Formats: sequence, structure tokens, C-alpha cells
Amino acid sequence: MFLNPAAEKILQRKKNVILGTQLGLPTQDIGRVEIDMLVPNGDTVPVELWANNTVWEDKPAIRVSVRDLSLQRSAENALRRSQEFLNETARIAMIGGWELDVRTNAIRWTDMTRHIHGVSEEYMPNLKDSINFFPPANRSTVENDINRAVELGISFDKEFPLITASNQKAWVRFIGKADFRKKKCVRIHGIYQDITERKIADDQFKLSQIKLMQAEKMSSIGTLAAGIAHELNNPLMGILNYVQYALKKLDSENKLYEVMKNAETATKDCISLVRNLLTFSHQDTGEKDKKERVFFPEAVGRVLELLDYRIVKTGVTLIKDFDEKNAVIKMSSPKLQQILMNLLSNAIDAVETCDKKEIRLSFEIKNDHAFIIIEDSGPGINADHIERIFDPFFSTKEVGKGTGLGLSISFGIIKEYNGEIVCRSKVNEGTSFTITIPHEDLKSKENGA
Repeated sequence: MFLNPAAEKILQRKKNVILGTQLGLPTQDIGRVEIDMLVPNGDTVPVELWANNTVWEDKPAIRVSVRDLSLQRSAENALRRSQEFLNETARIAMIGGWELDVRTNAIRWTDMTRHIHGVSEEYMPNLKDSINFFPPANRSTVENDINRAVELGISFDKEFPLITASNQKAWVRFIGKADFRKKKCVRIHGIYQDITERKIADDQFKLSQIKLMQAEKMSSIGTLAAGIAHELNNPLMGILNYVQYALKKLDSENKLYEVMKNAETATKDCISLVRNLLTFSHQDTGEKDKKERVFFPEAVGRVLELLDYRIVKTGVTLIKDFDEKNAVIKMSSPKLQQILMNLLSNAIDAVETCDKKEIRLSFEIKNDHAFIIIEDSGPGINADHIERIFDPFFSTKEVGKGTGLGLSISFGIIKEYNGEIVCRSKVNEGTSFTITIPHEDLKSKENGA
């Protein structure tokens, strides 16, 4: 019965064509609806309709208002595609957003941020909860960064460990930037980025570099030890021959006999020390996972000969708790000695300033595994440091007293043999390291061979 020019444009029909025809539009009061309307060229156009009862020329009628939603739908689709693109980018890069309303202390997280923290989509954190996902040692730093951003507008970009809701350790890049209005901070916003895989790769690369450096160092020590052996063995053997010749000529009642006997023992000790140094410095860098039948007490003995001076000087009581006859493990002897050297050296350092200077070294075979346990009565390790002690270059010792390589290298060696090392420690109660290596039934294999 009537339409205005805007309706002609939306319906894509001329007024004289439409008047007096049935358009399929609502014929009763339906309020507001959105439909896809068919137009003459066969396309559909999204429109918004309002159909209300009215009166036209003193007769009941329906007034239909039509609004073209094409531009709105196009903008919505573009926004949706953009959001999907951003979400996919965030998923690939493992980046989530966060926002803190400084006025209310309310925190807002994106879905990826919740995923990084291992919480549900419904999880709504507060400021304290969000900070508590960081380990205790890092919380004060996070709080200080946020406070400096609020008070001074200083942005931050840090990397921190993170403990997820399922108690899994992750690493995140934590970035924040402050927004000010009228010289007052109103919000801080930024990102969380999961960098766990990168940190693992970095640590593996560093460990590889360390092992390469260690191999080069041990190769140099081996060359030096070979030179020492060549230069010292011959004169030492000569001295030993002279001493033993003199012992044959001396009567056991002669006062010089005991002196020469001590000289013989000391000379043999020197020869043994040179031999052990040469054995210890030899590394099987070309033969990964090399295994041989190692008599554990013998490996311990070689290491203790090298540490004997420090043990005596420090006044350490070393307790050996293992079967001196049947303690056998299958792995590389030099690598086992290197592990023992690193852990026993650390234990000696730990008890050096303590009243009780006690180290216990245990070995046992149980449930198809060999267990090596080294316990000390030292001051213990701070709980915040336990999770980092195997990281390359991390050391709790004073500057100049430790490189932070010993435990990381030992960790790498143990992993080569599909083993594990666990540290347990309490402040003022001491520390223990338990090494577990899969154990093969050596006797049955030898009998089968």
C-alpha cells in the first residue's frame, strides 16, 4: 500500500512494481526479527524487520520497518575473522593477554592466559591469586614490578618460572605496561607468553656446550696426565726399585728398614695417584652410553684417593654403607668416578664450616635398579634453590668457589644411562642426593654368555 524510497532501495524493486503485490513480509505484529531476504537477482540480503499493528486510511494495517544489515554483518564477519586470526596467532605463539584495573584490583585474563596457567575458562583470578602462580622466590619481584608500573609508569618485560594449577613447572615471559589518565595510573595491561619449550631448548643447548667444554677440558687434562705419567712414572719406578733393592739388603731389625719401608709405601702411593689421575681424566666422549662392569668400591677408592687431602684437612667423617664384595654397577667407570667426584666434593664443601662433619655414601641394588646415595650433615639447601641446582651455571657457593657445572654435568651423564638424580634437603638438617640407574643382572648375563 505504501513504501518510501529507502524501502525501494533495500528491496531492490521500484515502487510501481511493489505496490499492490504480496512481498512475503510479515502480516501481523511480530516485533523485531532478523532475516535473510531474497532480492530479484537471486541474492539474499540480511535485514532487520519491525512489524507493528497500525491504521492506514481508517483501516487496520501492518507497518513494517526494514533496515539493511549488510554493512553491519560485513563488519561483524571482518571482526570475527580478525578475532579468529588473533586467537590462532596467540595459540601458535602461546601468547595470552592480561589486564589489571588499578582502581578495583580486578584482573582480566584471555583464554590463552588461562590455558597457560592450566585453569578452566570460567576461572576468575584476583591480583593475589595471579601472583601466587609464581614460585615464592619470584613473587616479591613480580609485586615490585607491578608497583613500579603503577607508581612510576615503568614498563616491565621479565622471564619467570610458573607453577600451573596442576603443579607443573612452566616458564613465561611476563610483560606489563601502565596506562595513565590525568597523571594517574588506571590500568596495567600486557601479555603472558609460554616460553617453556624455548627454555628447555636453551638449557639443552647450554648443557651440550658444557659437555663439549668438559670433554675438551678432560681431553686437555688427559694429555697433561699422560705427560705427567710419562715424565714421572719412570723416575718413580726407578726410586721404587732402589728402595726395594735397599730393603732386600737391610735386616728387618735395622733402624733404616722401617724408614725404607715407609719410602716404599709413599712411592707406591705416588705411582697409584698418577695412574688414578690418568684414569679419571680419560673420558669416553666418542662412545655414548658405554657400559662396563664397574666394581663400585674400586671406583669410590680411586675418587677418595684424589679427595683424601681435602677429607683429612676438613676433618670429615666418611661412612661407607655398602657391600665391599658384591657392589657392582654397569656403566662407564670414568663417568661414574666423575659423578662421585662432583657430589663428594660438594658434600665436603657443605660440611666444611659445620660442627658435625659427616658424609654417608650408600649403594644398594633393589627392584632392578642400582641406588647410590650421598648424604651430608651440612646446612642444607634453601627450598627456593632446590629446583635450580641442576641448571647450568647455577651455584649456591660464594663467587670463586664454584662454577655451577658439576651437578648439571652429573645430571646429563645420569640421563645418558636412563637414570635419575633427586635432591632432598632441609635447612640446618643436611642434604642427600639419590642416584637411580637401571640395573642389569650381571651374573645371569655372564652365565648366559
